[in-house]
Amino acid sequence: MRISARLAVAAAAVAVVTGGASYAAVSAGATTLTCTGVQNATATPFGCGGAQLAYSAKGMLDLAVLGAGSPSGNYWNSPVGVSTDSQSSTREDFTVFAVNGSVKDGPGGLGEYVAVYTPDGKFASFTGTVNGVPGSYTNAVPDKQTSFQVGTNVYCISVENLKTAKGIRWFTVLRNCNTNGTFEYGDNTTVHENSVSPSHANAYQVWAPVSGANGLLLVNESLSHNFKHGNTPFVLDDTGFGGSGMQGLAYPENDGLNQEWSIIGCSQPITGLNTGYQFCP
Repeated sequence: MRISARLAVAAAAVAVVTGGASYAAVSAGATTLTCTGVQNATATPFGCGGAQLAYSAKGMLDLAVLGAGSPSGNYWNSPVGVSTDSQSSTREDFTVFAVNGSVKDGPGGLGEYVAVYTPDGKFASFTGTVNGVPGSYTNAVPDKQTSFQVGTNVYCISVENLKTAKGIRWFTVLRNCNTNGTFEYGDNTTVHENSVSPSHANAYQVWAPVSGANGLLLVNESLSHNFKHGNTPFVLDDTGFGGSGMQGLAYPENDGLNQEWSIIGCSQPITGLNTGYQFCP
């Protein structure tokens, strides 16, 4: 799920050392995606990127919005899953915001995040500041180091429970982000991360990265009961190793390759999260 900062993937596999343990990062093609491609960016959009699945037997798969949305731009309940890695698809563009601006708390010590669907790095609507002028904006990017409120047509990665032949399953979908309160747009330094109000963050939309054997597990706060010790962690999962077009799940963690992700990103706040999992062109 594009976790904070811009995403792009290097051509070679990278050995990652985090917290004293060594992990093999995924190898991928030279991808920039539409809202990324500039390393150490000094201009907006900051924080726009994506995530790539460790499982690659069915091709390089990126986190993506699978639903087309309505002509008016309503993406409520659109399925989120994996799609073939693409340099041009804006469906793979997400911007993440750290709860309370912290990139060091949560069960993995790497922060907790809300992931906003931002095609081409832009927000469909918000009330905030652009070029120093406060107001209401559409398909734009807020000024760095400013607060803003998103509109009802801005969506975040969430979950919904559905009854299946195998019982209740929690599928990943887009839901309204305006249940999260105030957002703050960061910059390209570790001082100002993208952040969202801690008292309002919708727990079903909060995901925390935890280091796994082959990447990052993305743990859902609500389904994992506020990350309390002893509870089963529900993590972002490519359903049944399904490949491109498959809707994702929040599913009990088993450390499988279909549950582990590499962050695609080249600017803050991803670099503040974990530089080891960042791939830049």
